[in-house]
Amino acid sequence: MTTTSSVSSSTPAAPTVNTGNAQDVSGLTQGNVTLSLAEAVTSKVQPYLDQATAVQTEINTNNTQIAAYQNMQSLLQTLQSSVADLTTEALQGSNAFQGRTANLSSNSSTAASSILSASIASGTTTGTHTITVNQLAQTESDTSSTLALGSTDSIGSLPSYPGDGTVTIAEQSKTGAVGVAINSAMTLSQVASAINAVSSTNGVTATVVSVDSSHQVLVLTGADTDTPLTFTDSANPGILQSLGLISSTLTSSATTSTTTTAGSFTIDSGGQSAAVTVNAGDSLATIAANINTAASGTNIVASVVNNQLQIAGNGTNPVSFSNVSGTALSTLGFAQSGAVNQATGPQAAELTVDGVSDVLSGVTLNLTQAAPSTQVTMQITPDTTAASTAINNFVTAYNNWESFVTQNEATSSSGGAAAGAVLFGNETLRSASLDIDNSITRQISGTSLASTAPP
Repeated sequence: MTTTSSVSSSTPAAPTVNTGNAQDVSGLTQGNVTLSLAEAVTSKVQPYLDQATAVQTEINTNNTQIAAYQNMQSLLQTLQSSVADLTTEALQGSNAFQGRTANLSSNSSTAASSILSASIASGTTTGTHTITVNQLAQTESDTSSTLALGSTDSIGSLPSYPGDGTVTIAEQSKTGAVGVAINSAMTLSQVASAINAVSSTNGVTATVVSVDSSHQVLVLTGADTDTPLTFTDSANPGILQSLGLISSTLTSSATTSTTTTAGSFTIDSGGQSAAVTVNAGDSLATIAANINTAASGTNIVASVVNNQLQIAGNGTNPVSFSNVSGTALSTLGFAQSGAVNQATGPQAAELTVDGVSDVLSGVTLNLTQAAPSTQVTMQITPDTTAASTAINNFVTAYNNWESFVTQNEATSSSGGAAAGAVLFGNETLRSASLDIDNSITRQISGTSLASTAPP
């Protein structure tokens, strides 16, 4: 008996996924309305988006108003500054109508501008003045001898170097002058540096000029005009002489055989001194003889060479003068500093204003060239350029302000604020505009900027 077996086949069931408590929300049905996920989210989020947009719009509006306020502030500050230059009543600025300028001309081929320049203070009395510059002010400048020294050579190699010590080089007007220690190992540049280290106290600066590779010159310059330099070897006399800065012999600049003035003075040198009296009419020979009599027992010696009076000091010590009275010493023309090589002498400026030696109130003169034979005419007049500039600055500032006000008060065709009227209806802008207009149109002594010019 044959047995037949049959096998039935069927499609396996789809696997199931356990989602726990989660729900499929791709489509939710409520009644006859199906709500998608996107619609659900949008309905909840959109109100917040709308609110954020409104906030951003308000921020943008505020930023625009802030920029407008800053612009208003800048315009008002500029207007205030421009007005300040138009009246002495302003809290800042200056009255442009009180400005003064100087017009210069000369009576020769020498240009007035090459002789002097002038600055005039506000409110200075106008007028015309004549100025003659006879002499420029200058500081004393002295040089040493040309020394056989290279840049690395020590001053001790100089054949005349006497030994280490201290020197004092200072302007005559300085109090508390400081000495400078000098030693044989120093180069000339180091000597200059030591002098410069006390320049703020002594008023003297030093530089070194190389003539060639084996020769140098020390240059000393004072800080103040019309002030001589003084030299003192305080510890070991002879250092300044070895550098060729001063001499133990002074020569007068007088070339006449007699002096026309009288006076007295004391000659000092190396601890020795001689008191001398000079009478008007004394010859140079008589003065020399009187000095030698007064200096008896000292090393101070006077002589007449080439019709000039010479005074030699005590050894290598410099000669100086004290207890000076009368004008005899100045007439003889002795340089009290004792500098051997004086590149420029100390002198004050000399000028005449309107024929007399005087100064002008409110006028500062900068002298650049001595021209005794040239007369400079200076006309002091109102500075119309400055006044015109101040007026134009005010007009520009006021017009800019008015343009800003007009822009922010503009209306559209519908009667509302125009697009650019950021501060439309703003109380601060309105108050500022009214106050400025009232100030501009306010009458002072019967007139104002708004007044109509008479026919």
